Amino acid sequence: MVISMLNLIKIEYFKIFKHKKNTALIISCIFFFLFIGFSNQQKDQNYVNKKTSYLKNEVREASSILDSLEHILKQSGMKSAERKNLKKQYDFWDKETEYSQLLLSFYTVKGNSYASDKIITDYTIKRNLNFIEGLEQGYTGMVFQYSNKDEEIKELKNEILIMQSLLQTNKEKLDADPDISFLYSSPYEMNGWNYLTILFDNGMLIYLIFIILLIMIDLYAAEMECGSYKMYMTCPYSRKKIIFAKMITGSSLSIFIIMICMMTGFSIFSIQTDVGNSLYPYIAGNGTIEPCYIHFLKLILFLVCSVVFMNIVFIYIATFTSSISSVITAIACYFLCIFFIYNLFSISSPWIVQLPFIGFLYISELIKVQPNILPPLLINIAVIVLTTLLCSKRFINLDLKN
Repeated sequence: MVISMLNLIKIEYFKIFKHKKNTALIISCIFFFLFIGFSNQQKDQNYVNKKTSYLKNEVREASSILDSLEHILKQSGMKSAERKNLKKQYDFWDKETEYSQLLLSFYTVKGNSYASDKIITDYTIKRNLNFIEGLEQGYTGMVFQYSNKDEEIKELKNEILIMQSLLQTNKEKLDADPDISFLYSSPYEMNGWNYLTILFDNGMLIYLIFIILLIMIDLYAAEMECGSYKMYMTCPYSRKKIIFAKMITGSSLSIFIIMICMMTGFSIFSIQTDVGNSLYPYIAGNGTIEPCYIHFLKLILFLVCSVVFMNIVFIYIATFTSSISSVITAIACYFLCIFFIYNLFSISSPWIVQLPFIGFLYISELIKVQPNILPPLLINIAVIVLTTLLCSKRFINLDLKN
């Protein structure tokens, strides 16, 4: 049975690669995945420029407010409670001015590079804690009236978590050498490990759907449209083996293409910039952090589930028609429904990404909402098994003559 299955898989692979367009597909995938990395390099520079501009404005605004508060505090006849409140605001803006000036100097030295990672980490923590207090007490006033306070506080706390984790992870190295480098220039720095994690936050899965669709058209839909059903009726293999061979071929080829693209990008950006740090903390969701490699392994696990699921679904849809255009239309409607459901409910109901048919597309969001991946993973595996059984049963009972 194993030998016959391997022979069937070899036949399916041969049929796929005899078409030059599938080789061109793999090459185009590599270029697309590299494009995602290169586009994020610009985000890296934009982040540093934006950060520098933000700190310059912050220093200017904070200094101006500080001068105004100092002038008011010098006035006589002020109530004790009012003076006490103004003094707290003055202390807040005094610290904000000091921290912003120091951080600005570190960002602008030597062409927007950090002078000392440890110092900038320490001051980032102090500045964020001070700013959170200011936001909660309402000291920021009109300066940040258009900002989302809750989102701002969440981002500041996440940054504190990362900085504290970095200090803890590098404690022994810092004791030996306080000037070691352990920070990325920005969250978008294109080193090897950062490339692998950022990749999943872009349009990769949308492109992945396109890849699998093209593979499925060759694997099943095109055969049915051109009348190759005679092969299924006369070949020495059972229909059950044939359909499982197609599922395995489609899934393994899709995963192979993705891995080749990812490893190519990882190698290029590791050589160009740096390999990065697999232990670099990544915000996983719900105010928790985890090493970069653990987050990446979770993503890969769900990605494999997504690939297998979409392959089976595409084949299942194709068993209902011999027209390629009908298959493409049905698949397009399927994903439009998913996008509609997600965009309609995701803002108010984060659990929506935990639904199997939604979570397959929104992997990074799913992991952020559900750091414990075991429950959704088990549900997704159960859905894959059920879909596989439905697909095989449908193909076995299919009337190939009509």
